[in-house]
Amino acid sequence: MDLKPVVGTGAIAAIALLIAYPAIAQSVPSTARNACIQRTAEEMGVATRIVSVTSAGPVSAESGAVTLFMRNNKTSQTAECRVNTIDNTVLSVNLGGGNSGGNAAGQNPEFWVVTASKTFLKANPGLLSKTVTNNVPGGTVLRNLRCQRQTLPTWCEVEFRDDPSVKGWAWTPNLSPYTASTSPSTPSTPCILRVER
Repeated sequence: MDLKPVVGTGAIAAIALLIAYPAIAQSVPSTARNACIQRTAEEMGVATRIVSVTSAGPVSAESGAVTLFMRNNKTSQTAECRVNTIDNTVLSVNLGGGNSGGNAAGQNPEFWVVTASKTFLKANPGLLSKTVTNNVPGGTVLRNLRCQRQTLPTWCEVEFRDDPSVKGWAWTPNLSPYTASTSPSTPSTPCILRVER
């Protein structure tokens, strides 16, 4: 008896992809995934067909950003691609080593909050780099642009959430991941109250 296939091979492949990567298929638009594949391939210096998405972190309710964990299918090199799912803008690509599996989603938070009473921002990673500002008060919320882990301690490039024109590199021991439920101990911009009589 000759049975004809009911479903085409393209449909079977799409169903297999949905089963293999349900979180990616449901939460991250294909345009955002494709933007990350393109940018990661450029950073790795390979063709886009060699790069695939292995998993995705949670999509930020505040900004729509998500971290996609990428893999070079030939060398097993990994990368993290942070993309805005609203306008498909790639925010950063951090290349990893071979077979490292990427970093946990919580290691690259979208925002940091300053946990020290005061901290400083540097022009480049490192204590000897020029200081951009040295009086960032505790409780200030900073947007995480990228982190570098080639040297310890880890330094992250950040900008003030409320004033993106102020950028610099912060030392992670003075920072803690910030979530919308976290209440900063002090406002990120000073408030001056004037009472007129």
